[in-house]
Amino acid sequence: MENNDNPFTLRLITRHHDFLRPYIEAEMPLARLVGPEQEADYIVEIADPVYEPRPDASPGHALLMCPNVVGTGMELFPRRLAMKIGRGRFIHGTDSETPVATVHAVDVARAVRLTLGRKGIFYVTDTRTHTLGDLAEALACRMGNLRLLHHRMPLIDRIVGSGVRRDLRLQQWYDGAAFAAEFSFTPVSVTEYLRTHVYDESSL
Repeated sequence: MENNDNPFTLRLITRHHDFLRPYIEAEMPLARLVGPEQEADYIVEIADPVYEPRPDASPGHALLMCPNVVGTGMELFPRRLAMKIGRGRFIHGTDSETPVATVHAVDVARAVRLTLGRKGIFYVTDTRTHTLGDLAEALACRMGNLRLLHHRMPLIDRIVGSGVRRDLRLQQWYDGAAFAAEFSFTPVSVTEYLRTHVYDESSL
């Protein structure tokens, strides 16, 4: 991050992560987010590598590849998973052992701050090894300690699965260790944050 103690403008390029704007504004009070056609002091792009392939060439700004971002207003797979849980349609089975890379929105905002003025493609995760089951249970806890169903019946597993099997086919493992090492970045564990963070009126 370039040293900047003065107000500055930031253009955020994203297709699925507009919900991150309040997190970024909270992390960088001096930043003024501008529209896609406006000039800006800094440009940072955020993409989900599960659904948005890595470009062939590095862009002329920081591109943060952030899989399955969890936070208030989240989109894509985390949102669909939370909706399945809320409707009682998530069922633990063999799918629950599928590894799922993720990162919390508070750390994506931190990563944006750390990469101001940088160029390149960076993978940002919470650097932990979570499974679908881990993430589902943590979300259920955050949603009011909802109880999730379990089954070990092969026929039910083939027919029903976890309810999110289509998304699971797209999941790959993304390693954020290199980013963490380069930027001395210590992200929160998404599942631990969901279980233990004390939410109040000011929480995002």
